[in-house]
Amino acid sequence: MNQIKRKFLLFGLIWVWLNLLVFSSSAAFEFPSNYEDENSAMVLQGTAVKGFFMMKAFLAALYGEPANKLEDILSDVPKRIEVYYFLSIPGEGLVNETKRSMRLNTTKDEFSQLEARISQMYVLFPNLRPRDRYSITYIPGTGTKFVYNDQLMGTIPGEDFAKTLFSVWIGKKPLDAKIKSDLLAKTKTARISLGQMNTAETTQLDVERSKYRFVRVGMKRDQFLKLHPKSKARTYRSAGNQEWLSYNFMTFKKTDVITFQLTDGLISGWSINDRPEIVEEYLSEFCSQSFIQSYPKISRALHAALNKIPWNVFWAITGRSRPVLFTEYHYTDVGRFANSSEIWTSEDDAPTFTKGMTIIKLSTELEDAESVESIEGVVLHELAHRFLEHAKKKDLAVCQREMEANQLVKEWGFEQEFKAAKERFGHKGAVQNCEAEKQ
Repeated sequence: MNQIKRKFLLFGLIWVWLNLLVFSSSAAFEFPSNYEDENSAMVLQGTAVKGFFMMKAFLAALYGEPANKLEDILSDVPKRIEVYYFLSIPGEGLVNETKRSMRLNTTKDEFSQLEARISQMYVLFPNLRPRDRYSITYIPGTGTKFVYNDQLMGTIPGEDFAKTLFSVWIGKKPLDAKIKSDLLAKTKTARISLGQMNTAETTQLDVERSKYRFVRVGMKRDQFLKLHPKSKARTYRSAGNQEWLSYNFMTFKKTDVITFQLTDGLISGWSINDRPEIVEEYLSEFCSQSFIQSYPKISRALHAALNKIPWNVFWAITGRSRPVLFTEYHYTDVGRFANSSEIWTSEDDAPTFTKGMTIIKLSTELEDAESVESIEGVVLHELAHRFLEHAKKKDLAVCQREMEANQLVKEWGFEQEFKAAKERFGHKGAVQNCEAEKQ
């Protein structure tokens, strides 16, 4: 009995030590309680923490002038949000998500007035790494300043732009409702620890965190794959001495993706919801490599469409059990009569095609288009058909399918891409069919 007690005691001590090891490097971070910029003196208003499986992703703080009420903070008054990161987050992916949220917080006309300025953010956000700091600060008459690790990256003018950008955090349709609630809760706590996460969230995240607790930088490939077999991976790709494996995992109320990178057979890092990398992996497995290697415009359009569609759509159409496959057909030479593409899986891959597949066939003639945007519109239209499950709706008229797909592409926020595709490739046949069916 004493031997059993000693074993349990030893196990408990090891467990405590491992938890300390995991969290000691990021036990707390302290935001300054005051911030001054030009003629404005702001104070800390609220703080929030975003976590993934018991591991912090980032901390955020909201600043405003003491005389201004929090409910008026989206008006033309000084304001600032500062973020401290614990995980790698790709800059392009961050801007894509921000752009989508800004679209949700504006009308169609308002967004069109902002779009050119929003596009400037792509050069203002680098790929963020652990311990990076980034802030956005709005000063009336000056604009919104973007600062990365104390370096001014640029300034975008306009009260309308600032209001929409800050709405991503604290507007009517924020990216994360809990973060908004915490930032506006007047907690004024400069020092944030993991203990601030609510009990329900912590319990759920702890279950998922345990799966990845023992992964460390420098871990050997075979050790890693014993813990997380390739057969459980969502997607996989390799290039030279590097490999990437992405896995689904549940956080509080939703599913996310963690991507592990290996270099020379050793774990070299990981990131959360790295959409560009996840898309790269997906296309390396489920797209004809002819597009990737020989048709740069089509390749860019495929990458752009999969990176921009809403997350719920991306999830629905890229699962291994019933993925979307992209393959080509040729319009010149002997290839217009017959050609073949090959997409294969290996024995150690996760089960694939268990519920079927959707094959999207794209003509190589698309490469002749003047703009990638017009090709994007075509791809988005076909993805809309899949998301709407039109292939299963045998009784739905062709005209109705086309109109529904077009409408969904617009609802996703891609009116510009749809317009470009319509102008370049047209849809006379579809229009005629629709007119005939209406009669």
